[in-house]
Amino acid sequence: MPKLSVIVAAYNAEKYLDRCIVSCLNQTEFAQNCELIVINDGSSDGTENILVKYKNNIKIINLEKNSGSVARVRNIGLDAANGEYITFLDADDWYEKNALKLIFDGLERYNPDIIRFGYTLVYTDGTRRLPNKKIGRDEFVEKKDFTEKIYPKFINGIELNSVWAVFRRETVKNIRFCDKLHTAEDLAFAVEAYTSAQNVLFIAGPIYCYCRAPGSLTGSGTGILKKYKCNFKVSAKILRYLKKWNLNTAKWKLLTLVRPIRLTVDKLKRHMAD
Repeated sequence: MPKLSVIVAAYNAEKYLDRCIVSCLNQTEFAQNCELIVINDGSSDGTENILVKYKNNIKIINLEKNSGSVARVRNIGLDAANGEYITFLDADDWYEKNALKLIFDGLERYNPDIIRFGYTLVYTDGTRRLPNKKIGRDEFVEKKDFTEKIYPKFINGIELNSVWAVFRRETVKNIRFCDKLHTAEDLAFAVEAYTSAQNVLFIAGPIYCYCRAPGSLTGSGTGILKKYKCNFKVSAKILRYLKKWNLNTAKWKLLTLVRPIRLTVDKLKRHMAD
């Protein structure tokens, strides 16, 4: 059984899929310890032709029609994964050369339920920068410290919103992405995963490269409204978890309620900055 399953959802990804796949296959640790699962979500470009080149090295799932939801595609990947651990890589993103080594070193040393690693924002002109809220240092956090060090991050910011992390399959075996959300589906998954986990390893090293395209956030009123509604639904989920998180106070309830407004404003600011 592979140690790690890497799940990639690909839709019309011909421009960057090679880079994504090669960033996995070229790492020494991949051959013996990993499986790469790429789900072609009914692409109409050359995505399928690119995948054929790697058919002997990766697991390919071709969907006849576009599912219309990255959540549905990732759930297909979860059901197909055989690894003891699972992670997600976006088709337009890629790993740094030392990514898998750092991941497997962390798994061997700490045996964590989740590894959360740093990432680099990479713009289309090649410019790189670290996010404003980055992981400051390597740290192993146990369940007793989640109320202080983990759960507030879901309410106060976006540090844990993505699924750029490694999850023990047993920890997320009953968790799936919500395909009714148009955005924030990663956050909804992460909220459940970190609640289920007993410990988390933070790796400060930015081993994930996030392709940041200008204008990725729609400026239309409809788009912003949809984002707000989805974040409101996730905030409602967080409200239900506050008691379990030992954060069921007036302060944290208020911060959770205003969270969608704060996130929407922050997204608009980031969009204008790009």
